[in-house]
Amino acid sequence: MRRKQRFRELSFARQGCAIFEVPDLRATVELLGRDRILRYEPAAQSGRASWAVLHDTEGHNILLLDAPNRKFRKRS
Repeated sequence: MRRKQRFRELSFARQGCAIFEVPDLRATVELLGRDRILRYEPAAQSGRASWAVLHDTEGHNILLLDAPNRKFRKRS
């Protein structure tokens, strides 16, 4: 139920949405700039995995999920 409520709050149903896992969400938020972030929930506050939402230049929602234990490959 809560998950559906969050989706409604962020209006994913009406707009396109892209979901990205990042190895360090806090560093990603700082790199992008906190002024671009619509909502940011660190794990310490919510008790769940950290996540953040921002809009791209076309107004789509971008959901960033913290995935610190995943191995990421750098693109060359």
